[in-house]
Amino acid sequence: MISVQLIYYHAIIADEINLGGDGVITIMCLVIITLSLLNPILFFNHTKKNTVKEKQH
Repeated sequence: MISVQLIYYHAIIADEINLGGDGVITIMCLVIITLSLLNPILFFNHTKKNTVKEKQH
């Protein structure tokens, strides 16, 4: 959420002073969103594997 706000405010400031947008912040925002979505998937996948191993012992 913070990365989306950052890119939004950066775009407003860049528009006010007639500068072009920054591609690095856009890519950084996309990477942050991707990692944020991937994190719970990996966590629950890892947790499920550990509970199955514990039940087998």
